[in-house]
Amino acid sequence: MSKNNIVAKIPTSLTEEAIHPDSRGETMAVPQVQPVEWTLSGRDSDAAIQTLLVTIGRGKSGKSLMSKLLIECARAANLPLRATDADPTNSGLKDTHADTVPVADADPQTVYDHTRAEIERLLAGNASTLLDFGAGNPTITTLLRELNLAGLLKRRGKWLTLFCLLGPERGDLSQIATFLSQPNLEDARIVLCWNEGLVPRGREMAAFDLYVTAKPVVEALDRGARLVRLPRLAPATRIDDLGLTFRDAALGRSNAAGQRLGGLDTQITAEWLMRLPESFAPIADWLRFAPVESLLQDLEA
Repeated sequence: MSKNNIVAKIPTSLTEEAIHPDSRGETMAVPQVQPVEWTLSGRDSDAAIQTLLVTIGRGKSGKSLMSKLLIECARAANLPLRATDADPTNSGLKDTHADTVPVADADPQTVYDHTRAEIERLLAGNASTLLDFGAGNPTITTLLRELNLAGLLKRRGKWLTLFCLLGPERGDLSQIATFLSQPNLEDARIVLCWNEGLVPRGREMAAFDLYVTAKPVVEALDRGARLVRLPRLAPATRIDDLGLTFRDAALGRSNAAGQRLGGLDTQITAEWLMRLPESFAPIADWLRFAPVESLLQDLEA
């Protein structure tokens, strides 16, 4: 991670004084970064900088949900983003965003070759790129070992941003340790994303308390990573099954078959979307289009 990035000063341990209530009265043990310049509109000078976005995590960690959200935010901000669903066994992205680029098959060499081609396109073009790999796919770690990908992108005026989806499991923490062990990440932007949907209702933040001060997390933060919180979205599976975007779900719109969420789940989704600007505030200066005002228009609290 670049030393020129704005980095929060994170204590080696978080005391009770560092834990503060959020807007819903829940305890929140997530250090917050206060960017020098924060915009939700994506209209400032940094908005045109292309980014290679990669979601990382174990199976069922929320990678596809995060990918869908990032794609939708970019579309709402009218920023070019080319998305690849690099997990042929799970076509969820294609169901929601028809222009998602598929991988021909799950053969590791096919995925590797496809990924290289997409990165070459990013280097030569003017659109950001999102890669959504299946759990355990080694492609991105292989590329990180082969070359200084983050450094190459930076020299071209672009960024590598890694979204590491985490639940309260030691196996999830190992994801952080794995990427900390990779070479050439000094110029990468690493986002540690706690997914509240991975824990029982009512224990969202309590379940993460012990892990916020875990050694891999502290080391990652010391190296410039930032920590964000993805609120629970109760109807996430239903939204995925219906092939709806989050905005369409929140507005009560139907899919091609005329199916839509019920009234309660529609409202839950709308309130979830409206909580995202606060949740993503620590990386607002890293990712100008997530989330954006246009994604939240016409939603009712």
